[in-house]
Amino acid sequence: MLQLLSKFAFAVSAVIMHVYLGRVLKVDDYGLVGIILNLMNINYLFLSNGIRQSVSMFVSRQLYSWGDLVRKSAMFQLGIGALLFTLNYYGSWIIAGLLGDHSMEKYIKQTAFIIPITAVHFLCIGVLNGEQRFGSESGMTILYSVLRLVCIPLLLLFPAADKLTLVINGLVFAVFSSSILGLVCLFTRHNRLEVKAHIGFDELARKSLALIFFYAGITLLMNVDTILLKRITSDDQVVGYYTAASSFSKIIYFISVALISVITPVISKKYHGGDKLAANALFLKGIDFFMLVLAPVFIILAASGRHLFALLYSKTYEAAGGAFAVLVPAIFLLSVVVYLNTVVHAVSTVKNAAISFALLGVNVVLNILLVPILGALGTGLSLLVPSMLGCMAMMGPVQRVMGIKVEVMRMYRHTCLISVVAVVATIVYQYINFTNIYWLFFSYVLLAGLSIIAMKLLGLIRKDMYDFLYIMRAN
Repeated sequence: MLQLLSKFAFAVSAVIMHVYLGRVLKVDDYGLVGIILNLMNINYLFLSNGIRQSVSMFVSRQLYSWGDLVRKSAMFQLGIGALLFTLNYYGSWIIAGLLGDHSMEKYIKQTAFIIPITAVHFLCIGVLNGEQRFGSESGMTILYSVLRLVCIPLLLLFPAADKLTLVINGLVFAVFSSSILGLVCLFTRHNRLEVKAHIGFDELARKSLALIFFYAGITLLMNVDTILLKRITSDDQVVGYYTAASSFSKIIYFISVALISVITPVISKKYHGGDKLAANALFLKGIDFFMLVLAPVFIILAASGRHLFALLYSKTYEAAGGAFAVLVPAIFLLSVVVYLNTVVHAVSTVKNAAISFALLGVNVVLNILLVPILGALGTGLSLLVPSMLGCMAMMGPVQRVMGIKVEVMRMYRHTCLISVVAVVATIVYQYINFTNIYWLFFSYVLLAGLSIIAMKLLGLIRKDMYDFLYIMRAN
């Protein structure tokens, strides 16, 4: 519950922050904020994945000296942070040149100072997670989310200052405060098990780099699109509209990862405990949950994008609706790829890290081909195609590792339900104009209810689905 609360706080604060910035900044400036945030996310992929999961795993096993493990993890993490700081600060003119806008150089230098602080933030998150101190871990995320939401609007009250610089300063203060809280939590616990064995630096680095490599490709897939759109079109207004669509669509990924982080350990435990039938059943129910519960909800959101952005931002942001309609299924399918890959890694030694970079290559090529013709819509399609290819590519490893095949009739039923929801949602939001956000939310509830009825009529809601939800809640 603490993990879900922290992720909920993070997602809600992100939505509120983006809506606020979209309303108070000009579309061009909001587009620049989107570029800055995406550049930061690309740097974060080397800091949030790798050491965070590795140190959590090793701390939880209690096989090595806590002090030695944390010290070597800090050396590795801060080493990466220092390298990224150097590349961003001293290479800012190169990055700005690649973006085709040298006015971005000063902002890239400013964001470089966030990187080493963020390195400490994720190191603390990893150690606290390994010690199962979920209250402290969640507290760090919630503090960051709240401070980000409070500081940025307060700083933007200074009318004479550079708006983008104020946004960056608000982010610096938020992550600095959460890192201080993490360090205080780390060094105020003294009842740790005394272990004299020391971990090899090569073992720690090997584990961390394997995780960094896979998630690097996934994170780049979700963040490089805005940067490529900026570089190819040089149209800050188009980038501003796309930033709104991209920011909202990524919430789908956060929700999906929360689901994956709960169900994957349960599958792994049953599989390695010898109960492969139960592991397979849970795995298939996970696919059902994605397709039968999450997909219809996301389809409804995608169909209503034009209304959603007009009501939350302003009437001009209706232009973001087309890209959003494509980005939603793209991010959803990418989340399914992560689910399949994570399960394969959880139950076997099969490595599929390179798949994310193969999909990234397809994404970049499609952007170059489609964006000059279709603009922001081409950027969305460039993410949708590799996401579909990723789902198909993962079917082979899943079948080899799990020893099962997804039944044809199961997929037919899923496709039938999703098609019904897509048609109904498209008709509703094509011909109805919503005057306020409350009527729009009411339509979400109404269509979600129709989806449940359709699931019942198609015989998709059975006792095993309730059992799955019970297991999810219990874990």
